[in-house]
Amino acid sequence: MKTQQTTLMLILLVSLVACGGQVDNSNISSNDTNTGTVEVIGEIGQSEALASVSYLTKEEIADEIYVRNYRVSLGDSEDCAEASFVDIFDETADTSDCADDPEDLDLFMDISDNPVFGSSDAIAAGTYSCVKVTICDKLVWNSAALEECPGTNVTDVTDPRDEAAVVTFYYSISAEEVVDSSEYGSAELPFPLTESLEVLAGETTTLTFEMSNSDSLEGMVAQYDDEAPEIFQCGIPAPEMTISSE
Repeated sequence: MKTQQTTLMLILLVSLVACGGQVDNSNISSNDTNTGTVEVIGEIGQSEALASVSYLTKEEIADEIYVRNYRVSLGDSEDCAEASFVDIFDETADTSDCADDPEDLDLFMDISDNPVFGSSDAIAAGTYSCVKVTICDKLVWNSAALEECPGTNVTDVTDPRDEAAVVTFYYSISAEEVVDSSEYGSAELPFPLTESLEVLAGETTTLTFEMSNSDSLEGMVAQYDDEAPEIFQCGIPAPEMTISSE
């Protein structure tokens, strides 16, 4: 169908030129005027509600924290109905790099480096009240200052006892304040979205996926606890994950 439309347009253009007419292209690619660009970036934040855990043996700032973000989608339904979502990007076709001890980090991104996870310039202009984020629940990190945990370490953001899994979190403008974060994140009980996302035609909107696990201004913390079982001695406190836009 697209080829036929292109051919008809070319015939029309040739006919107009042959007749000495003027080409009115005001309606060509008219759909472009109804879409905007949305870019998804990562960022480490600070949460006053999350204080450093002082009783642990040692706690330091993590130098790098690698996140695998597979998909971010926008929905115009406050109840996060699946039919309402449009993908900004989608890399869920292959999630094999999400493993208990990830070796292939090519597509993992260091969230402390403010990465661009993905973008789309074909998002319909409008108001979006729900966001869906799909990530690997394993964070890969290192901290030179935490000498007890040298090299690369892996922490599960949902449950340290679980095997690696691809998890999806929902955020809605109608969600209530989180009481226990472990119970939130589903479409039925989403995390709060502080404000709706406005996509304006012909403009770029930045969507920020933020992780924070400390009230530190410097970044996310990593910790060493010599009283914990060996496999849990080095870790990152489960981060708070929020969405904002500008």
